[in-house]
Amino acid sequence: MSEDKEYPIKFAVWELKRSGGCLVGYRDIIIGYIPSKCYAVESDIKYCPNKAIKIFHKVVFPFENEEFERFQYSLQNGYPYDIGERIFPSYDANGNPYPYEIVLDIYDTYEEAKEAADRQNKAILVSEEFQEKSEESKKFFLKQLTLCQSFEQLVTSATLDMTVTSENNITEVFQLLKKK
Repeated sequence: MSEDKEYPIKFAVWELKRSGGCLVGYRDIIIGYIPSKCYAVESDIKYCPNKAIKIFHKVVFPFENEEFERFQYSLQNGYPYDIGERIFPSYDANGNPYPYEIVLDIYDTYEEAKEAADRQNKAILVSEEFQEKSEESKKFFLKQLTLCQSFEQLVTSATLDMTVTSENNITEVFQLLKKK
């Protein structure tokens, strides 16, 4: 697969979500967070008025978010599940990458990304909004997290051939900028 050798491969936290309906104002509904390998296609630095520096990364995850919904459906109905074809970064006529997602951090190891994903899942569990939900809603969310972990295992096994590029020092550059 020559296409994946052209981009740095890192780990990032993948926000699994589904489209919400009119009951939630058509906002995306966060299902959970998992670590995943990704193609790093662009990084941006934003200088804030308070002299802070924010770094954003545009990454392309190897599978689409909709695969999680298909995965859930297949489990519920007892169908075998095939994760589908891996997607690669593409560019539109203006040179903008797609389909990308913006993440704040990229990682060199699975363990770092897993730790960050676990922190984000725990943040949902202890949030004030979550605490106001019914017990049934809380149980449903915890069940969804279990499905996220199963999906994570599927994605991890499907991306074993993607080698994280360590010679690319993107991470070190951004860590130096954050210290300033």
